[in-house]
Amino acid sequence: MKEDSTGEYGDDADATLQQSVDFRLVGTLPSNLSSYEKYFYAFHDEVNGLSGAPAALCVSIDGATVDPSKYVVNTSENGFSVVFADLLSCGVPVSASSSVVVEYSATLSAVGIATNVAYVEYSNNPMNEGSHGTT
Repeated sequence: MKEDSTGEYGDDADATLQQSVDFRLVGTLPSNLSSYEKYFYAFHDEVNGLSGAPAALCVSIDGATVDPSKYVVNTSENGFSVVFADLLSCGVPVSASSSVVVEYSATLSAVGIATNVAYVEYSNNPMNEGSHGTT
């Protein structure tokens, strides 16, 4: 979350009701990425106390913006997911040292503590495309 008083991202931030809050999710990739023909990668973000779908959603890899046609955004009552069926064919260079970044804004809609829990789902076996792990 971005603390508006400092402009720095951290694990928590102060916000007032109906304030837009900026979020950044950062994921890394495995050292054996080159052994995969396809690489499934998804951010799942579960939010409580924030309203609506994520606004100003931007996905980038190593600073290069990924075209939104290369991933799917699924929304639900409890949050959203950014899903790459194959990260390796996302249109920007990807390597084992790459960072995948999702940035978005959401509006604080509840009084009290809003919670945000994110995790990554990823391919975990180069010999089995359907095998996924989670962080």
